[in-house]
Amino acid sequence: MSKAVSRVAFITVAIFPNAPVAFAQSASSKHVQATVSAKTTSASEREWSGSARLVVATGWHIYAEAPGTAGIATSLDWKLENGWRAVRTEWPKPKEQVLGRDTTYEYTGTISVPLKLQADRGAAAATQTLKISYGVCRNICIPESVTLKVRTARR
Repeated sequence: MSKAVSRVAFITVAIFPNAPVAFAQSASSKHVQATVSAKTTSASEREWSGSARLVVATGWHIYAEAPGTAGIATSLDWKLENGWRAVRTEWPKPKEQVLGRDTTYEYTGTISVPLKLQADRGAAAATQTLKISYGVCRNICIPESVTLKVRTARR
Protein backbone atom coordinates (compact mmCIF):
# COMPACT_ATOMS: atom_id res chain seq x y z
CA MET A 1 0.00 0.00 0.00
CA SER A 2 1.35 3.41 -0.83
CA LYS A 3 2.27 5.90 1.88
CA ALA A 4 -0.37 8.31 0.51
CA VAL A 5 -3.17 5.74 0.97
CA SER A 6 -1.88 4.89 4.46
CA ARG A 7 -1.85 8.59 5.40
CA VAL A 8 -5.39 9.13 4.11
CA ALA A 9 -6.68 6.15 6.10
CA PHE A 10 -4.88 7.32 9.26
CA ILE A 11 -6.16 10.86 8.89
CA THR A 12 -9.72 9.62 8.34
CA VAL A 13 -9.59 7.54 11.52
CA ALA A 14 -7.94 10.29 13.56
CA ILE A 15 -10.32 13.08 12.52
CA PHE A 16 -13.52 11.05 12.08
CA PRO A 17 -13.23 8.09 14.49
CA ASN A 18 -16.68 6.73 13.57
CA ALA A 19 -16.22 7.10 9.79
CA PRO A 20 -15.85 3.96 7.70
CA VAL A 21 -12.27 2.89 7.09
CA ALA A 22 -11.62 2.78 3.34
CA PHE A 23 -8.71 1.61 1.21
CA ALA A 24 -7.91 1.41 -2.49
CA GLN A 25 -5.04 0.24 -4.64
CA SER A 26 -4.44 0.38 -8.42
CA ALA A 27 -2.23 -1.62 -10.75
CA SER A 28 -1.90 -1.80 -14.52
CA SER A 29 -0.99 -4.38 -17.10
CA LYS A 30 -0.25 -3.37 -20.68
CA HIS A 31 -3.91 -2.95 -21.72
CA VAL A 32 -5.94 -2.88 -18.49
CA GLN A 33 -5.87 -0.67 -15.41
CA ALA A 34 -7.37 -2.24 -12.30
CA THR A 35 -8.39 -0.74 -8.98
CA VAL A 36 -9.73 -2.54 -5.95
CA SER A 37 -11.38 -0.52 -3.21
CA ALA A 38 -13.10 -1.49 0.00
CA LYS A 39 -14.60 0.14 3.05
CA THR A 40 -16.14 -1.09 6.24
CA THR A 41 -19.90 -1.44 6.11
CA SER A 42 -20.57 -2.40 9.71
CA ALA A 43 -19.78 -0.87 13.07
CA SER A 44 -17.86 -4.01 14.04
CA GLU A 45 -15.74 -3.70 10.86
CA ARG A 46 -16.43 -7.37 10.12
CA GLU A 47 -18.05 -6.57 6.75
CA TRP A 48 -16.28 -4.81 3.91
CA SER A 49 -17.86 -3.79 0.61
CA GLY A 50 -16.09 -2.51 -2.44
CA SER A 51 -15.40 -3.18 -6.06
CA ALA A 52 -12.86 -4.31 -8.58
CA ARG A 53 -12.81 -1.73 -11.37
CA LEU A 54 -11.21 -2.59 -14.69
CA VAL A 55 -10.55 -0.04 -17.41
CA VAL A 56 -9.82 -1.76 -20.72
CA ALA A 57 -7.82 0.15 -23.34
CA THR A 58 -9.77 1.51 -26.32
CA GLY A 59 -10.12 -1.07 -29.10
CA TRP A 60 -9.49 -4.00 -26.75
CA HIS A 61 -11.86 -6.25 -24.79
CA ILE A 62 -11.76 -8.87 -22.07
CA TYR A 63 -14.05 -11.85 -21.70
CA ALA A 64 -16.57 -12.48 -18.95
CA GLU A 65 -16.21 -14.99 -16.14
CA ALA A 66 -18.11 -17.37 -18.44
CA PRO A 67 -16.63 -16.40 -21.84
CA GLY A 68 -18.86 -18.54 -24.06
CA THR A 69 -17.51 -20.84 -26.78
CA ALA A 70 -14.17 -19.03 -27.13
CA GLY A 71 -12.02 -16.64 -25.15
CA ILE A 72 -10.12 -16.56 -21.87
CA ALA A 73 -12.27 -16.30 -18.76
CA THR A 74 -11.74 -13.36 -16.44
CA SER A 75 -11.26 -14.48 -12.85
CA LEU A 76 -10.98 -12.87 -9.44
CA ASP A 77 -8.88 -15.01 -7.11
CA TRP A 78 -8.67 -13.94 -3.48
CA LYS A 79 -5.92 -14.94 -1.08
CA LEU A 80 -7.66 -14.21 2.22
CA GLU A 81 -6.11 -14.32 5.66
CA ASN A 82 -7.50 -16.66 8.32
CA GLY A 83 -11.02 -15.79 9.36
CA TRP A 84 -11.87 -13.79 6.22
CA ARG A 85 -14.05 -14.90 3.29
CA ALA A 86 -15.40 -13.46 0.06
CA VAL A 87 -19.19 -13.64 0.29
CA ARG A 88 -20.29 -11.87 -2.86
CA THR A 89 -19.02 -11.09 -6.32
CA GLU A 90 -21.58 -9.64 -8.73
CA TRP A 91 -20.43 -9.68 -12.33
CA PRO A 92 -22.08 -7.09 -14.58
CA LYS A 93 -23.92 -8.33 -17.64
CA PRO A 94 -21.42 -8.76 -20.52
CA LYS A 95 -22.02 -7.89 -24.15
CA GLU A 96 -22.88 -10.91 -26.32
CA GLN A 97 -20.88 -11.29 -29.55
CA VAL A 98 -21.80 -13.80 -32.26
CA LEU A 99 -19.23 -14.72 -34.89
CA GLY A 100 -20.23 -17.68 -37.04
CA ARG A 101 -21.02 -20.56 -34.70
CA ASP A 102 -19.26 -18.98 -31.75
CA THR A 103 -20.96 -16.86 -29.12
CA THR A 104 -18.77 -15.00 -26.66
CA TYR A 105 -19.44 -12.67 -23.75
CA GLU A 106 -17.13 -9.71 -23.34
CA TYR A 107 -16.52 -6.38 -21.69
CA THR A 108 -15.11 -3.17 -23.14
CA GLY A 109 -14.38 0.17 -21.51
CA THR A 110 -14.91 0.32 -17.74
CA ILE A 111 -16.21 -2.64 -15.76
CA SER A 112 -17.07 -2.50 -12.06
CA VAL A 113 -17.49 -5.76 -10.15
CA PRO A 114 -19.06 -5.30 -6.69
CA LEU A 115 -17.32 -7.32 -3.95
CA LYS A 116 -18.06 -8.14 -0.34
CA LEU A 117 -15.74 -9.59 2.33
CA GLN A 118 -16.68 -10.80 5.81
CA ALA A 119 -14.61 -11.61 8.85
CA ASP A 120 -15.34 -14.19 11.50
CA ARG A 121 -15.63 -12.84 15.02
CA GLY A 122 -12.12 -12.28 16.33
CA ALA A 123 -10.45 -12.21 12.90
CA ALA A 124 -7.50 -9.84 12.92
CA ALA A 125 -6.93 -6.92 10.60
CA ALA A 126 -5.11 -8.26 7.58
CA THR A 127 -3.91 -7.55 4.08
CA GLN A 128 -6.06 -9.40 1.55
CA THR A 129 -4.71 -10.13 -1.93
CA LEU A 130 -6.81 -10.15 -5.11
CA LYS A 131 -5.37 -11.50 -8.36
CA ILE A 132 -7.38 -10.57 -11.44
CA SER A 133 -6.59 -12.71 -14.49
CA TYR A 134 -7.96 -12.17 -17.99
CA GLY A 135 -7.23 -12.40 -21.66
CA VAL A 136 -7.17 -8.97 -23.26
CA CYS A 137 -8.04 -9.18 -26.93
CA ARG A 138 -7.98 -7.20 -30.14
CA ASN A 139 -7.02 -9.40 -33.09
CA ILE A 140 -5.44 -11.94 -30.75
CA CYS A 141 -5.83 -12.57 -27.03
CA ILE A 142 -2.98 -11.96 -24.61
CA PRO A 143 -3.16 -13.49 -21.12
CA GLU A 144 -2.52 -10.83 -18.47
CA SER A 145 -3.09 -10.40 -14.75
CA VAL A 146 -2.70 -7.85 -11.98
CA THR A 147 -2.39 -8.37 -8.24
CA LEU A 148 -3.89 -5.89 -5.80
CA LYS A 149 -3.96 -5.68 -2.03
CA VAL A 150 -6.66 -4.43 0.33
CA ARG A 151 -5.92 -3.77 4.00
CA THR A 152 -8.93 -4.76 6.08
CA ALA A 153 -7.98 -2.76 9.16
CA ARG A 154 -9.60 -2.19 12.48
CA ARG A 155 -9.31 0.94 14.54
